[in-house]
Amino acid sequence: MPVRSPRCRALLAAVLITVAAPAGAGDLDRLLDQAASALQAGDDARARVLLERASAVDDADPEVFLALARLELRRGDLAAAEATVGRALARAPDHAAALALAGDVLRAAGRLEEARARYDAALEADPDQPLARAGRARLHLADGDLEAADALEVPADDRSLALRLAWADAAADRGELEAAVAKLDGVLAQNPGWLPALLRRGDFQRRLGRMAAASRDLERAVGLAASDPAPRYRRGLLRRDLRDLEGALADFERALALDPDFAAAHVARGAVYQAAGRHEAAMREFDRALAIAPADGHALTHKAVSRCAQGDYDRCRADAERAAAARPGDWRAHVARGHALLGQNAPDAAVRAYGEAIEQVPDGQARWLLARLQRHIRPRLEARGGFSWAFLAAEDVGELERLMAE
Repeated sequence: MPVRSPRCRALLAAVLITVAAPAGAGDLDRLLDQAASALQAGDDARARVLLERASAVDDADPEVFLALARLELRRGDLAAAEATVGRALARAPDHAAALALAGDVLRAAGRLEEARARYDAALEADPDQPLARAGRARLHLADGDLEAADALEVPADDRSLALRLAWADAAADRGELEAAVAKLDGVLAQNPGWLPALLRRGDFQRRLGRMAAASRDLERAVGLAASDPAPRYRRGLLRRDLRDLEGALADFERALALDPDFAAAHVARGAVYQAAGRHEAAMREFDRALAIAPADGHALTHKAVSRCAQGDYDRCRADAERAAAARPGDWRAHVARGHALLGQNAPDAAVRAYGEAIEQVPDGQARWLLARLQRHIRPRLEARGGFSWAFLAAEDVGELERLMAE
């Protein structure tokens, strides 16, 4: 099949796919030219109308439908995108790019097994199809299999930036912050001012304790996006960790001025109040966050901590259990539940909750948390025996694991 004119190729570049079409279709050429101009001007709505007209031309080839489907997917109209890519596949059932795009649409709709089948079909048709490789890698990341995602060897170019960002997020979720930072180093070497990557790298550096490196990224992010609440929020977390509580509050307040429904900023501001012993003010912030996001596990955990600090152990336990259900891997929720049970005079149940918390933290923090919880429980135990006393006597995490298994 002959390749269409350079004007058609401009359209394709604009929608990040490769378009081929037969020669001699003057009306189609004109529509594609106009659609390319609309895309370059940022007018997706007009581009979509023009592509819909182009798709009605008798000799429109599959790539015209792919251009339209890509726009519909970007707009979030998944039903339309699925139908449009289906029209492309009706013309060319083994079209690798169309199969890959069908996988993208299905993945966006949460239909992951169907998406997997489409990506596999695309890779069978063309093992090097970049969109299929990237989509399949995304599914591996959703499964937490970073190694399988890497094995697909998706090219490290501008088309894979979002994928590499997702890989960094998955690595961070596994506690592999060094690997996440290394991946973002590569992303930012190509796009030094890309805000999502700057924010993540700054935050991961903060969590690694590299405060100067974190500050460089987050200060730059604030400078690049003064009207975006996310950089202010992230810088506020850094300032909080540096014990600059006034600066942290100023950043959280600015973030909330820019977006009053920023639930995480309400939680962060409440946590600063909580650390200062201002539990009533903290509770108001946590309640505001929960009004926006009722299942926010961070808000529920912090609320439970303030409940326990005020001696309200029944509601502390209820909030902690809701937090643990919302975020089963959040060790802080299990600690709060343990504090509530201890306040309810159930020390054995409390130390089991503490044991669950210790199981959730990274290996390097487990011994620290065990010692901290032992210090907390020691003055509250009356009987020098039983399960809770054995927890107190555990000298290392291995001994605790053996105790919990009994």
